[in-house]
Amino acid sequence: MKKHFLFSVFAAVAICTGCTMTSCSSDDKEESTILSNHELDGTYVEFFESESATNSKYDALWLSEAAKCVGNEKAAESVQMLKGCMAGNIHGAEAVKIYGEGINNEFPNGYQFDCHFSNGIKKMVINGSNIKGLDSNGKTVFTHNYKYIGTDETMGFVKYQTTDDNNDEFKYFFFMPDTPEKTYHTEFRYGSDPSALLEFYKGNYGYWMCAGVREGNGTECENAIKLFVSENLGNNE
Repeated sequence: MKKHFLFSVFAAVAICTGCTMTSCSSDDKEESTILSNHELDGTYVEFFESESATNSKYDALWLSEAAKCVGNEKAAESVQMLKGCMAGNIHGAEAVKIYGEGINNEFPNGYQFDCHFSNGIKKMVINGSNIKGLDSNGKTVFTHNYKYIGTDETMGFVKYQTTDDNNDEFKYFFFMPDTPEKTYHTEFRYGSDPSALLEFYKGNYGYWMCAGVREGNGTECENAIKLFVSENLGNNE
């Protein structure tokens, strides 16, 4: 199975640390993308959150899936480790100061990824090439239409830029190629600096990658948990 960033985060550390992120020219175009194909349509909530994967109703599933990979004795410890690595509440300069830049794949203080939506967003609503962010009260924080501007050659980000003249933190959206149909979730970053969005362990977006599942879809959430556990604890060579 093809590995994805958060859903194979320990392998990704070895792949990404210290590498130079390169991308296609912004003039690169393709006739159809995951947005224009409506592959991401839906309302998304944070995956690593109490209303989703970390809800207690999924505790037994986490343990049973981990046990398949590491055995019953190590299952609870492994689940705690997996959840802990995705439970960060800081990113950017603050996180880099604590965790470092991952030089030589070394993290002397450990690390956590912040997988929350940022800038006051609690839900993401995607409808074709339109993306809208809602706050905790359901109020619209932003809404923009996006155009495809290229695909990153190293990590496979599918990159989008707004079609208007905004210069806020929602100007660019970089999606991993995950879609609910294929991997039951989506992973993405957004911001105002396209170069910084390609850096995982330094800069304004270091240690931050959003993970989302479609709201109210328990089956997709369960399958995403299974995928996350198997890709991090299982043998998926």
